[in-house]
Amino acid sequence: MGLYTFRPVPVLGAASIYANGSRAGVFVPASLLRTALEDVCGTDIPAGTTLVLPQWAVHRDPKWWDDPETFRPERFDDYPEYAYFLFGGRPGYCIGMRFVRMQMKTVLATILDEYSFELVSDPGPDLIASTNLKPGDSIEIDLHRC
Repeated sequence: MGLYTFRPVPVLGAASIYANGSRAGVFVPASLLRTALEDVCGTDIPAGTTLVLPQWAVHRDPKWWDDPETFRPERFDDYPEYAYFLFGGRPGYCIGMRFVRMQMKTVLATILDEYSFELVSDPGPDLIASTNLKPGDSIEIDLHRC
């Protein structure tokens, strides 16, 4: 094993970049399923109904996100509760949420310190909703070592 030298890496919002990217939706589930535990007040939704929480739609809703299609990581400094729910919502957060966020900060900081990326394919591919949201065509990038 080689000798590793650790130095501060500018991770200006690496978690925010990850959050904004995941909100944009290419690698997050298209929706979450939940069951109403009781009648939903003021609606025709009785207890036991399976509800679909469409992350892709909520994560792009202009009611919660100013200019939702724009990549702006700083928006994750403060956002309304449940406007972003990649890992579910309280009290049922995904048990791996903190691990994944820590891992993504480390991976992003390492990659962004050593490489730059250039998109060479269509910047707006058609999206296909299945168990996750995916592009209809391949996304191609050129990778450059800094």
